Amino acid sequence: MAAILGRHEAAQRHLDQALAGAERIGSPPYVALTQFELARLRAHRGQNRDRAGAISLLEKAGGTAEKLGMRPLAAAVTSELQALRHPRGRATLLSDRELEVAGLVAEGFTNRLIGERLHISERTAENHVKNILDKLGFDTRAQVAAWSAGQTAKLST
Repeated sequence: MAAILGRHEAAQRHLDQALAGAERIGSPPYVALTQFELARLRAHRGQNRDRAGAISLLEKAGGTAEKLGMRPLAAAVTSELQALRHPRGRATLLSDRELEVAGLVAEGFTNRLIGERLHISERTAENHVKNILDKLGFDTRAQVAAWSAGQTAKLST
């Protein structure tokens, strides 16, 4: 909440405390999740030192996520790493068409409606959705919708 309100110092303190607590109790999933959030906070500050620290935290979080099978977190880490390493490049693994389909999924479109909107068959729309789920490591359309909303929010900042 502090980060959303622009209180970055408070957010940093809270996340540092959360990371220390997760490490103290020996909870690798929570350590990885907290490292991811700390990295995002640092990355959005935009300073080179923060950027380097964010990359390091993301690499640690990604390693843990992969090892523990935390597919959504691993996909989110990959996306953040791409954005940090290639700030002017593509920050996603998805093709332009898949990004378009993900946006329609976020709007609540069914495969049939996606097909109608994009002038493709329902089966092709279904294949696009399946590819999106696979590439991002998600299991549900709701996860795609949340991811798409996050991507839209990033672009507007």
